[in-house]
Amino acid sequence: MTSIPRMNARRAGGSLAAIGATTGALRGDLGERAGFETLHLEGYGDHYARTLTHWIERLDARAAEAERLAGSERLRVWRLYLRAARNGFLTGFTSIYQIRARRA
Repeated sequence: MTSIPRMNARRAGGSLAAIGATTGALRGDLGERAGFETLHLEGYGDHYARTLTHWIERLDARAAEAERLAGSERLRVWRLYLRAARNGFLTGFTSIYQIRARRA
């Protein structure tokens, strides 16, 4: 079995590199000689947005129980977090991809 080198897709400052930069690094466009061929690339932002919508609906439907268990402040934070995360995926500000690659 061939070991696959770990690719660091983070840029200076901690943000993730754009998907094109990541697939380019896999190919070796940046002089890294990684030598990978991208077989499949899939974005999951739509799925994450849908999942977050379901979580929001379920949390809202049981808000009284959630507040009793976790407190009003924690409930407020989770409601805000879930909505902000969903909006990030819906607007394209946040994204997530799966890349399947092999050595070329």
